[in-house]
Amino acid sequence: MSRYLRITLTAIYGVIGLLTLPVPFLSFMLFDAPGSTTSILTILLFIFVALFPILCSVSAIAINLKDLPFRKAFLGLPIVDAVLALFILLAIDAFCGGSLVC
Repeated sequence: MSRYLRITLTAIYGVIGLLTLPVPFLSFMLFDAPGSTTSILTILLFIFVALFPILCSVSAIAINLKDLPFRKAFLGLPIVDAVLALFILLAIDAFCGGSLVC
């Protein structure tokens, strides 16, 4: 991987990680509705939303570690997390009618 691509990806993941840092603090509001703490889909959505800034930071750091043999695998972690969160949102819409209590 070229040096400029590493710098660009580090900057992108770093900025996205910083911009989404307040989101996990707001995601506690997913559990405002009575009964939402027992919904597995709501809990999974909370976990994926809370992990996104952490995975962006880990990816930004891991891409620059030359001793890490599988550092390219870290590039896809935030993307996989976002896709899974979107999938959970679609599942909540399909199975629960858009309600976080299911």
